[in-house]
Amino acid sequence: MEDQFQHRPYVVVFPMMAQGHMNPMIDLAMILASHSCKVTILTTLLNSFRYHSVTEWSRSQGLELRVVHLPFPATQMGLPEDCENLDSTTNPDMLWKFVLGIKILQQPFEEFVRKEPPNCIISDTLFPWTTQTAEKLKIPRYVFHSTNSFFYCVIAGMRSHDSDEEEFAVPGLPHEVRMRRTLLSVPYEDESLLLGMDALHKEMRMSDKTSAGVIFNTSYEIESAYVELFKSMRGCQQLWTVGPLSLISHPKGRSRQEKQGKEQSPIDEDQCLRWLDSKEPRSVMYVCFGSIASLSGAQLMEVGQGLESSQHPFIWVIRGAVEEGFLQELQERVKERGLVIKGWAPQLQILSHQAVGGFMTHCGWNSLLEGISAGLPLLTWPMFGDQHINERLVVDVLGVALSVGNQKLMGLDEEQKTEELVRREQIERAVTAVFGNEHQAREMRRKAAVLSETVRKSVEAGGSSALNLNVLLKNVGCHV
Repeated sequence: MEDQFQHRPYVVVFPMMAQGHMNPMIDLAMILASHSCKVTILTTLLNSFRYHSVTEWSRSQGLELRVVHLPFPATQMGLPEDCENLDSTTNPDMLWKFVLGIKILQQPFEEFVRKEPPNCIISDTLFPWTTQTAEKLKIPRYVFHSTNSFFYCVIAGMRSHDSDEEEFAVPGLPHEVRMRRTLLSVPYEDESLLLGMDALHKEMRMSDKTSAGVIFNTSYEIESAYVELFKSMRGCQQLWTVGPLSLISHPKGRSRQEKQGKEQSPIDEDQCLRWLDSKEPRSVMYVCFGSIASLSGAQLMEVGQGLESSQHPFIWVIRGAVEEGFLQELQERVKERGLVIKGWAPQLQILSHQAVGGFMTHCGWNSLLEGISAGLPLLTWPMFGDQHINERLVVDVLGVALSVGNQKLMGLDEEQKTEELVRREQIERAVTAVFGNEHQAREMRRKAAVLSETVRKSVEAGGSSALNLNVLLKNVGCHV
């Protein structure tokens, strides 16, 4: 067996320990392995359990893909012992301590790479210090961005705008994009965290310039003007848009199989799909707000009542605390019209099902890509990170989304004030609008269908993402 693999190129893939970062990099690792690469995924012990079925499936296909654990001393960072993923953080300070403390992995990373030198390293953008190891050992290092180029262009424009205006048109962009200054960053009590994040962002910008290449999990057709703007801003030598990677590694909406996060669902994949099979085409609203942020109990009640009032079938994936009595009563009232799932749900398969006609999302980039790929109109409910900026891309630039109305940068465990809640009436109106016959709704559905077809073609033979992926594979040393 060793002889079979000894001449294959060897790649180390090192994702940030967060679902939004790990999922696309795992997809990329599987693609590399399917093109005769030997692949090692570096992560921590607790994170590796989430992808046991992925590595088992790869082995069953004759692919050489393995996971190696690096030690993660969470307590040394002032975090709980089992906090090895961003979805284990419960407030903004914990989240950024986690991000800033990741640098402690530099030494074990370098020790591993010295022991087993790869042909190249593909590293998450949040690990800019891997550039130092790569340069020291003369190993090509590629940086992977799990978000979009639009985000970086907007951030640069907002930082260059010297004004006290609360809301303004971001300068230097190909489209008019209006942003609120308060959505740019989270207010931290610890000033050292702000300084640390600023330093990290500077390192990330420099690592884009000095890396062998920059990889984006996006399709050029989604944001071509912003890809070109990013290239000129960062001075990138080589940049490849290779997404959506979920379309390449899961072309028919096949579930990743891993149960993500800490909560397990009492409803299995087959039950969920059977429920969808009983619904009319394009009639169901799918609602999911990601694996990290949790809405308050009061806000979750508004969501449930808004979905109920809309009179449309829905699947609602809940993360967070909500009164069990409320959920039971809601399920009883909506009966077969609504399906409430606590914990994990097979999102790829749900979105690709013909019964689903809309997607209410927190605007995480992976979720947006999956919704776009499925050709669904979107209802946007951003909370933090890149999400408010991502909302502007799908609402203002692409025209495939409507905003539900949240204008607040939310913390992970923040209990919203009563006046800040998105009300059930807003939610009902937004859901009704997506399925309505008004010109705006028809045009949004049309644009979503056209964009889906365009994006899908980009990953097919001869498409922009497929061609870029081939160039990347050749750089890595694969025979394409």
